[in-house]
Amino acid sequence: MNIPSDSPLYSPLRTVYKIKPASERDGFLHVRSEWDNLQQQVSEKNRELENLLKTKEEMDLLLANSTLKQQAMSLNDKLQELGKKRNMQQELDIGQAGPEQGQESFIEKIRMDNAEIEEMQHL
Repeated sequence: MNIPSDSPLYSPLRTVYKIKPASERDGFLHVRSEWDNLQQQVSEKNRELENLLKTKEEMDLLLANSTLKQQAMSLNDKLQELGKKRNMQQELDIGQAGPEQGQESFIEKIRMDNAEIEEMQHL
């Protein structure tokens, strides 16, 4: 096992070889070996994570330039806008008309809005 002399483990390792009994030295070397293996696994996982992040960024870029996504976002915006208009119109209709006329108007508005929504969903 080659440990660089500037490593924080270099000095304790030298001490282990000189002072400690063989069983403690073997235990230390075993722990050191496990630590090296874990460090290697961490490095591999970090490389894997970097590759996954790079792939995600590439996919995000492709998705951002996708015309299908742009169309979906546009339709979603229109859908929300129509929902707001419907709510405002319903409030106006209920306030201006009597209960019976307001209910008929409300039902008609719902039919029209549902038709518009269905039409937008089929685009």
